[in-house]
Amino acid sequence: MVNKMSTNFAFEGNVGIRFEGKHFDLHSFFSLVGFVVNPVNGTVLLEFHSIKEFRDKAHDVRMLKLEFSEIGYLEFSPGFCTNTTDSLEEFGFKSPDDRDDNWLKTLEQAEPGDHLFVRLSSLEFFRVHCSETRVIIN
Repeated sequence: MVNKMSTNFAFEGNVGIRFEGKHFDLHSFFSLVGFVVNPVNGTVLLEFHSIKEFRDKAHDVRMLKLEFSEIGYLEFSPGFCTNTTDSLEEFGFKSPDDRDDNWLKTLEQAEPGDHLFVRLSSLEFFRVHCSETRVIIN
C-alpha cells in the first residue's frame, strides 16, 4: 500500500476543505454536478458548482473539482448513481475491513491504508484509496 495520500488542500471537518487559505463548505454552498471515472488516465473526478445564492460564501468560485489519482482501490455502494443526489453529505476515512459507515475517521486519525469514504446526500457512497487528491478551481 502507498503512504498517506498527498493533497494540495486540507480537509476541514467532514464537509469542508481549505484551499489557498480559504474554507470551502462543499455540503452547504456547492452542488455536486458530476462524477467522472476516467480509466485512460486512472482518475476519478468530483465536480461541484457553487449555489448561485451562496456564491459569495463560496469565494466567488463557480466550479471546484476534486481529482483522485494513482488509485489503488475504488468501490461504489450498490445503489450508487441510481438515486438522485445533489450534494456531498460527508467524507472521512475507513479502514479497508471496516464496513460500518456510521463512524468516520478524520485525516489525522487515518492510517496509510485507509480509504477515503465519500457519502452523498442520497446516502449512497464511494470509497477510494489513492496516492494523490487535488483541488482544481475554475
